[in-house]
Amino acid sequence: MRSAKRRVTCASVAAGLVVAAAAIIGPLSSGVAATSSSLAASATPKEAIIDPTTGALLSVTQLSPAAYQSTLAAAEAASTSPASGASPDISNRNICDTGNACYYTNDPPYADEGFYGSSGTFYGSWSERNAFDTGNYTADACWSSRCTGDWGPNTYIGLTSDVTGTSVWIN
Repeated sequence: MRSAKRRVTCASVAAGLVVAAAAIIGPLSSGVAATSSSLAASATPKEAIIDPTTGALLSVTQLSPAAYQSTLAAAEAASTSPASGASPDISNRNICDTGNACYYTNDPPYADEGFYGSSGTFYGSWSERNAFDTGNYTADACWSSRCTGDWGPNTYIGLTSDVTGTSVWIN
């Protein structure tokens, strides 16, 4: 079960933000409102862009399955080597297999980090992360002071600057 403290942190980050994208979800007014929209919570392929400094959700755009796969392939191609360390509640590996939630890097020698298995949270430290994909899960990725919020399956979340990832939750 996820901690109430983390839920409050993510909820306070998302309050009052507005989505501005090709597929506009509308004003975000309370809690992790992005996850209450049908697009954000759905398994429909989509890309979200988040400013990791402010936590602002800048856009959410529906993608075709081919565009989604192309986005994942490009993110995977940007990294080549393993990162290390974490305390598992779910499983983690330094490659992203199909269906895994994935924390991407575009800065070799760091590796993409794949998360899979039963519901839970995996804690660690992954430098130079620039994107996150939920894979087949409802998932949330966190870094030093913010989280993406809970997103439904098949959501690619681009970050406007690199972060050091600290945890991934999947369900």
